[in-house]
Amino acid sequence: MKKTLLILLALVAIVVIIYSYYGGFSSIKIDNQATQKEILVYQSLKGDYKQSADVMNTIYQTLIEKYGIETQKGFGIYYDNPQEVQKENLRSDVGCILNLTDSAKIVQLSSKFLIKEIPAKKYLTATFPYKGQLSIFIGICRVYPALHHYVIKNNIPPIGAVMEVYDVPNKQIHYRIVEH
Repeated sequence: MKKTLLILLALVAIVVIIYSYYGGFSSIKIDNQATQKEILVYQSLKGDYKQSADVMNTIYQTLIEKYGIETQKGFGIYYDNPQEVQKENLRSDVGCILNLTDSAKIVQLSSKFLIKEIPAKKYLTATFPYKGQLSIFIGICRVYPALHHYVIKNNIPPIGAVMEVYDVPNKQIHYRIVEH
């Protein structure tokens, strides 16, 4: 009985440590943040949001291998609430944020990918630590309810699309409400 209790306590401690490492106890600050103009290279998807990571990685690898472009940020714009829309009908745009302004290169990329520009403006934003895939799942469980609560508390129109920006160099995920 004593060994079982020790094993159980050890497992709980391990889970708490992992949860903490991936941001589970991080505070979530929501505010309006200004962004710079961003050029997005992406693919539109319909279906389960779980496919986003594979598509994002494919675009990232293609940019490096075929175009010599290395990006530092990935993104997903998620248009539908998975609690309200069936998996096969979920809509998203997924890809990478370019850190280049060479219009000839952008035109070249447009033959393979969809391209759009996100204007510089203020967005309602929450930030969460990014330390790996588990951070994404914990962030979803913690940030979306916090955003929902903030919107209700501040009498803001219901949340529309949310853009998740995976800022690898700064080890952060930025959640932006991009549509109301």
